[in-house]
Amino acid sequence: MKNIIIKDKSYLFATVSILLWSTSAIGFTSWVMALEKGDTAKISNLAYITPFLSLIWIALILKEKISIFSIIGLIVIVLGIIIQLKDKR
Repeated sequence: MKNIIIKDKSYLFATVSILLWSTSAIGFTSWVMALEKGDTAKISNLAYITPFLSLIWIALILKEKISIFSIIGLIVIVLGIIIQLKDKR
């Protein structure tokens, strides 16, 4: 694979900045809309699922190896969400 050399670093910075800002804006807007339309207590718990989804994407897209500590952490997070959702009912 060839290395790509970008001579104008401002172009790279601008592109990455636009991607980051637009992705964050879409995520934040979706989050606010979900909080307005649904049960806030239940929807706010979905924020804790982010590490779980991130680990899946890392494994699928970047082909990184998932350690046992990551799996244990995910189990603890998911159990915490389940326990909290059960207490709300």
